[in-house]
Amino acid sequence: MSAVLCAVLAAQVTEAAGYVAPFDAAIVFLSLSAACIFKLWGENFGDSTVAPGANFAVGWVVMVCVGVYFPAIGFLRAKFIPEEVRATVVNFFRIPLNALVVMILLNIAHMSSEAVSLWSAFILVGAAAAQEMLTRIAGSSSENVRKVQQEEL
Repeated sequence: MSAVLCAVLAAQVTEAAGYVAPFDAAIVFLSLSAACIFKLWGENFGDSTVAPGANFAVGWVVMVCVGVYFPAIGFLRAKFIPEEVRATVVNFFRIPLNALVVMILLNIAHMSSEAVSLWSAFILVGAAAAQEMLTRIAGSSSENVRKVQQEEL
């Protein structure tokens, strides 16, 4: 229900002030939520040495990263994967991702925190390497396109 209300509010704000206005409104609601959390949320999951603001700051950083990730990945999908096959390609990439998640969840009881961190770091390094390869491939193909366009002129 709250998602529907947010969508209605976003549509009204967009009609009134343009396409960027919902993001501006989100900043207002984020600030109000932060104020409420700082004032009203006293729990800290039993760890009295951690300030409530630290939990909020970590959560906020995670939300910012997620907020940056989804538009960025959508842009990259639109740039590198043709629309005709985009859904198929994305679904094929979900198969190994889901297999990896299931494998980790089945073995999480047998893994220490250090092992989980090492696996996460290993996977992130692999993703960074794949990103670098994609950047090089995309860079070389865009340079070839520019050369062909200049030769046609």
